[in-house]
Amino acid sequence: MIHLNNIIPTPEVILSIFPTNDAFKEWAEDLIIYDLQYWLERFEEEELYEQCAVLRDVIKEFNESAEIVRLCNGFLE
Repeated sequence: MIHLNNIIPTPEVILSIFPTNDAFKEWAEDLIIYDLQYWLERFEEEELYEQCAVLRDVIKEFNESAEIVRLCNGFLE
């Protein structure tokens, strides 16, 4: 994880660190759901819709994985 020491993270700063969609998605995949939702709101405010789509995809994948875990845990009980 990249630490943003002395830098206020904004969508512009994030995009300067992760300039490609692949790099941006890899960064997003390391976030927790709370952070994903936070950043989705920030990118929406800046009208950066391409990145919003990436964040929505990662949130969807996160929720699907959480559902699989929940179903497996219920099956094992």
